Amino acid sequence: MADGKIANGKVAVILLDFQNEFAKPGGKLHLDVVDSMTKSGMLEKVPDLVRAAREKGAVIVHSPVIMKTGARFKDADFDPHSYAAMDGLFVEGTWNAQFVDELPRAKNDHILHGRNDFNAFRGSDLLSILRKEGVKTLIMMGFLANICVESTALEALDVIPGLNIIVCSDGCGAKSAEDLDTAMNLTFPTMGVQVMTCAEAQKQVAQKPTQTNAEIRAEHGCMDGRPRILALHGAKANAEVSRLQLENLGITAESHDIVYLSGAVKEEEGDADITAIVHGPYFSWVDKNNPKSIIESVRDILQICYTEGPFDGVYGFSNGAAMAMLVAGIAGDPFLKEAVVKLIETTPKRGKRGSVSVSTVGKRGSATKKTKNRFSVAINHAKEGRSSTVARGSVVGGRRASAFAPAPKLDAGAVEEAPFKFAILACAATSYGDVEKLRTAAGLPTSKSLDLKSISLPSFHLIGIEDERKAQSEEVASYFAFRKVFYLPGGHGVSRDTKSDTQVINVLRDFVKERGNLFPAQTEANFRKISELTSIAVLPNTQVALVKLDQSKIPSSLPGGATIISVLKKWPADRPLFTWLATPIPTSTQPTAI
Repeated sequence: MADGKIANGKVAVILLDFQNEFAKPGGKLHLDVVDSMTKSGMLEKVPDLVRAAREKGAVIVHSPVIMKTGARFKDADFDPHSYAAMDGLFVEGTWNAQFVDELPRAKNDHILHGRNDFNAFRGSDLLSILRKEGVKTLIMMGFLANICVESTALEALDVIPGLNIIVCSDGCGAKSAEDLDTAMNLTFPTMGVQVMTCAEAQKQVAQKPTQTNAEIRAEHGCMDGRPRILALHGAKANAEVSRLQLENLGITAESHDIVYLSGAVKEEEGDADITAIVHGPYFSWVDKNNPKSIIESVRDILQICYTEGPFDGVYGFSNGAAMAMLVAGIAGDPFLKEAVVKLIETTPKRGKRGSVSVSTVGKRGSATKKTKNRFSVAINHAKEGRSSTVARGSVVGGRRASAFAPAPKLDAGAVEEAPFKFAILACAATSYGDVEKLRTAAGLPTSKSLDLKSISLPSFHLIGIEDERKAQSEEVASYFAFRKVFYLPGGHGVSRDTKSDTQVINVLRDFVKERGNLFPAQTEANFRKISELTSIAVLPNTQVALVKLDQSKIPSSLPGGATIISVLKKWPADRPLFTWLATPIPTSTQPTAI
């Protein structure tokens, strides 16, 4: 029916309510749609289209209605077909709710759960799936054309600007020929939705070449081979500080796509170490007077990943590194996940938009966009004349949304996995002293009680030898199962001298180039017992040694359990800590021996 074609990019097929309740004799709603189904032959045509799309690598999404006994859809008072008010439809565990045999699920298909409305986006992770997969074209079929298909298409146009939507006229059922005709010839064309037959859609899907990874990256605005990195500054700093640090590490806009994100907490003054070099305004991630700001900043970072991604990696300095660690580990942290989801669900879908202005700053003609919204983002594309863009405001001016379209709202599905492939964390630290206190301030259980120290994201850690917060950086590194750790001369910073450290620069370059895939299969730390009290292991690929104390040999006089620090405080200075002499730990405190 339509002259249009499938857009370049990933294709998804969504199948709405292909269940026995509608599609098979004996289903309570079958008599409503049997005439339209018989006329179109949809149960013969739709499976052929799905098979062809699956062979071409399309994303296949099944969206069933599954109801508890006695449960009803929301908005029951506004249901022209009274389905919402009917009990006993699509009841979980019954034949009626089962998928039709003609459309078997394949291993990589997505099945939506939690749907609570005619609109398939409501209560499900459909939006997250489409965004994660980078879908550009959505092919829709199912029941009913003028209810579920129509409301889902309308929502898709609203939340994914620029999405190409196709509805297959002979792949949809309706209660009457009039309902189907109105939807296909009036409603959908008015919405800007293409209408095709299943055969027309199948022909275009079959002719569409399978995309390479390079082609997918090109559609996202990245040149092949250019890693895309999200940069998070430290406390009382800004994006310019991050740019200078990354430049010292050999990561520049010449060979990378870099998005600089600033914290939402506006500071009156910058950090004393940077104000002579970098002008304000200055920002932080955490307001110590508002612990809620910790969860808000995690949400903000996820929002940028959601609207500006995909990202290959994240760079964080100091407080920004601590925030990056929280985001990297969110999939395995049920309490942080719950807190962020709760915040997402209580955040208004759209706020007021500020005006956008453009000015030129920095090298190669960076364009700065300023709005009244929450975020600060710098998108660098400075190769062969590409301009560096600094967008302030929610990322509606980014690659995926027009400058005048509302930024899509983050949904709960975005917290199910880390939004990047690797992390570079420099001088990681928190405003609260350590990660445990940061979590406590945010109202989260400590990681010790959750055994969270196993973030699987590959990580690269830079730690200042003379940094007063070195212990915090080492603690953050310990949270990652796959890590490289380098100690740099100096204190809390990434100085110009780092440019001359060819070992760090070269290893980091390869780490980024390979998207963190430089690690051999991870092996358990090989502890060697050196005394009755202690065992030591040197971690591979790091400059870190682990010391394990046999807690059963430590006297109970040490409150809260023994640590190396607590033992050192009790141990005589003239006796080696790592040689056990089977004598009690003295009760008097003497100078510490390290």
